[in-house]
Amino acid sequence: MAQQQQAFEKQEATKAHLDDFIRRFRAKASKAKQAQSRIKQLERMAELSPMMADNPFSFQFYEPANMSSPLIELTNADIGYSETPLLHNANVQVTPDTRLGLLGMNGAGKSTLIKALVGELGVLTGKYRVSDTLKLGYFNQHQMDILDAKATPIEMLRRLAGKTSDAMLRSFLGSFDFRGERIDTPSELFSGGERARLTLALIVWQRPNVLVLDEPTNHLDLQMRQALTIALQGFKGAVVLVSHDRELIANVCDELYLVHDGIIEEFDGDIGDYGKWLAEKRKQENASDKNTGKKKK
Repeated sequence: MAQQQQAFEKQEATKAHLDDFIRRFRAKASKAKQAQSRIKQLERMAELSPMMADNPFSFQFYEPANMSSPLIELTNADIGYSETPLLHNANVQVTPDTRLGLLGMNGAGKSTLIKALVGELGVLTGKYRVSDTLKLGYFNQHQMDILDAKATPIEMLRRLAGKTSDAMLRSFLGSFDFRGERIDTPSELFSGGERARLTLALIVWQRPNVLVLDEPTNHLDLQMRQALTIALQGFKGAVVLVSHDRELIANVCDELYLVHDGIIEEFDGDIGDYGKWLAEKRKQENASDKNTGKKKK
């Protein structure tokens, strides 16, 4: 009976997250088409609540302590490497309400834009400014790769947590399914999925007000992806997301930017429209490749 009650409470919490998310979208008249698409996505997601009730992952992002607006701003920025611009005249503003999904073909420059937003890559021209209140949570493959290989999850969390009790740290790590001996196992023995979960756990603990996530689900299984989606929906800060998981973008982002041909611009449509755009571009490229091959002959 206790287990059934816990499952029920988890389902109700999940539904509350979804209801709040839908209300937030419906309030944005300018995003009516995207809102309707996401409402359908969330309705389908609600049908998965029995699976969520048995999900070993159950975490949420802490509410940010302090935020001003804008938190990150790129203005008329050329971005690239070795003085060669890959992206031109980029204008991106991240405010506390930002829920931005970055779209574009492989190699278009999405990760380059991400690096500029987090300050890893300086702009060639234009301006890059961040707020004094910015507290960044940045996830990418590199963050997973630089985890201390010899340290255990609780040792890495302890470095961030100061005097927090072991019981609280273990409970927190348990919400990311690090339990028993896995809490005390060096990360060098972890799978890709475990390293991704640990990286996310360390980000969550630091209470960011901006999440910049570059392909966060690549190593995650279905249940962890669902838990991450629910957690992102409940996050009270800004989100900038790059992902091949279109359902994650559809369920989390209410603004889409397209990176293509060196330009960054708002995408007028939803994630389904983007799928059609992408298919058409690939069709055009294939036709161009065939024509080039004929000319060479």
